[in-house]
Amino acid sequence: MTRANDQSTIDTIVALAEEIARTSPECADKAMQILDLARTLDAPLDQAAIEDAIDAGTDGELSDTRVRSASSAVVRSIRERARRDGLPCSITIAVAFGCPFEGDVCVERIADIAESVADGVPDEIVLADTIGVAVPVQVRESFEAVRARIGSAIPLRGHFHNTRNTAVANVQAAIQCGVTRFDSSLGGTGGCPFAPAATGNVATEDLAFFAARSGYATTLQLDRLIEGARWLGEVLGRSLPGMVSKAGPFPKRVAGRAR
Repeated sequence: MTRANDQSTIDTIVALAEEIARTSPECADKAMQILDLARTLDAPLDQAAIEDAIDAGTDGELSDTRVRSASSAVVRSIRERARRDGLPCSITIAVAFGCPFEGDVCVERIADIAESVADGVPDEIVLADTIGVAVPVQVRESFEAVRARIGSAIPLRGHFHNTRNTAVANVQAAIQCGVTRFDSSLGGTGGCPFAPAATGNVATEDLAFFAARSGYATTLQLDRLIEGARWLGEVLGRSLPGMVSKAGPFPKRVAGRAR
């Protein structure tokens, strides 16, 4: 896409967002977010900027078809810029399993959004349990619905917060749907600035323990992760949510022998 086409796309998105803000006050906040995203197309992109900018929100304001259209246009434009600059492109569907403001999110709605952003064949699509309310049945339904809608060419990733202690179970459910990519954080640190009471992602060491005991091959070194999580807790001056860093690995080994 040429610079002239870039600018034409930006101008179209800006005009549509401004119209939405003017004629649909209930969508004004979302329209302003779209404006901000469109303006990032005028600046040089790096991988972090792309991952931050492409966040296909699923809150109630997106029920306005013009908002959906503008959001999709921003996504397509950033994807094209990423490819032109040789950068990977990951699209995250946030609050895909429940929204802190709107409540339950329909599976078909998530599938619709995934289908709308899949036409540009991003490097992956992420379903994010931003506030940690997903359960395994829901995870299976959502990933199966998205896969049925977009086909098998685009990899899927799971992003599960452990707010209600369901993250590892949700990872297992996603694996059963063929998902092999997951986000995690050392010690279970993190949270979400716009989601009330949201805690961190599934702890990396908890995920590594689960994978090893379940027979899934990874490159993770559990002992090093436990050591790192304990160190991080000392640095932060608090006990971290991760469980395996507290309980330790199993089976324990002494002088190279299991006991």
